Order: sequence, then C-alpha cells, then structure tokens
Amino acid sequence: MLRVRSKIPVILMGETGCGKTSLIKFLALKLLKVRMETIDFHAGITSEFIIEKMEMYAKIASELESGNQLWVFLDEINTCDSMGLLSEIVTKNRVQGKDLP
Repeated sequence: MLRVRSKIPVILMGETGCGKTSLIKFLALKLLKVRMETIDFHAGITSEFIIEKMEMYAKIASELESGNQLWVFLDEINTCDSMGLLSEIVTKNRVQGKDLP
C-alpha cells in the first residue's frame, strides 16, 4: 500500500492460483474505492492493442472527477512479446512518449 500511495510500480509474484489478482481487485474496489480496468495478457496481444487500450484508459482517466482514480491492471504481462512498450508504461508512465494521467 505504501508503494501504491507513493506511485511506485508494484509487481506481485507467486504461484498460479495463489490470489494475486484477487488481492489487487480487493484493494482497488473495496479498500481504496478506485475504478479498475484489467488488460489480460497472452501471447497474441499486440503492441497496437496495448497502445489503443492505454490511450482509451488515458482518456477515461482524464475525464474523471477530481480525486477519483483509474487503475489499469496489467495481468500476466510476462506472457506478452511487447516488453519494451510495457516497460515504458510501467516505469515511465508513458505510451510512445505521451504522458499518461
């Protein structure tokens, strides 16, 4: 929670089925009352799809009332071939050089 509040990226690791996704959903929806969208990654996800989704979520986030947050949960990113793009999103908070809200 300290990392989240400090806007530091958080990575959860653990065995399949141990509750990582459920934990994130619980924190977002029940404890923090933030809106959360999920991108479920797999080998067929393209960079173009990721860019399109992130641009759509950036538009939604910019239209939220002051004080409200939108979390975009990137689930199973280790299965995707677009690690350079994902690195930019997670570490620099940008998509192709454009800042994310």
